[in-house]
Amino acid sequence: MAKIILVGDATSGKSTFLNYLESINAKFNIIFETGWQTMPPEIEKDKFQATSWFIEYFYDRDKATAGLDNLIMEREFNYQYPVAETSFLTGLITQEQKNSLIKRLDELSQDLPLDGSDLVIHCLVPNEIIRQRLLTRGLVKPKHKDNYWDVLRVQTEKYYRDKTDYVKIDTAALSPDDFGKKLLNLFKEKKLMP
Repeated sequence: MAKIILVGDATSGKSTFLNYLESINAKFNIIFETGWQTMPPEIEKDKFQATSWFIEYFYDRDKATAGLDNLIMEREFNYQYPVAETSFLTGLITQEQKNSLIKRLDELSQDLPLDGSDLVIHCLVPNEIIRQRLLTRGLVKPKHKDNYWDVLRVQTEKYYRDKTDYVKIDTAALSPDDFGKKLLNLFKEKKLMP
């Protein structure tokens, strides 16, 4: 059965939408991405180590939930492919490190393949809004992150566009309720409502 996968920018409404689904008692198996809350700070500082850590985190999380019906998840294992490519293209990891990450992803991805009927919703907001929202959460991201975010958007679309049912949504002007209604209508249209 097809999964629904939310990917995209930090602060673009992914968690807010999943919380909304919980609040209306939607009959989805909702899987949040909580890895960033448990990653040791010393690992987070090194992009290669952080991506390696996330590969294992998502593999364990997604493998444990793979058989669930009506699955909607915040990011997923295969999202680490565009993350690895972006990290290389923006100079955060070396070619050798990228090759190592891709090798590990290829080894594990056999257990967690994407299905062409999986719905991937790529949530986007402008960089300035990301920075403002992160600031209100007490998280400061420097201006040089703009290039990383821009490249990640391109690599994410490039990765998912031909492998899944891919939809891109700019969430900047949508209230949480409007975003929730828009996605629920999309799920109905795609016949993915439980």
